[in-house]
Amino acid sequence: MNTKKAGLEYYNTLMMLNYLLLKKRISPEDYPEYLNRLKDCSRYSEKVMARGALVYDSVLAYFDKHTPGS
Repeated sequence: MNTKKAGLEYYNTLMMLNYLLLKKRISPEDYPEYLNRLKDCSRYSEKVMARGALVYDSVLAYFDKHTPGS
């Protein structure tokens, strides 16, 4: 995923939130609350938020694929 080519240069905190989800430091159930808090104190373009949503979906798909019994 080349974010510079996509015109997305500043998204670190949003991606860190997704990283914390991937590392199971926050749960999928808690993620929306953290995302809303981030939105309250930041200004991300729709393009960056859309990329963040794709990463979020990828993390959830990874969990589905790598969770026993799924």
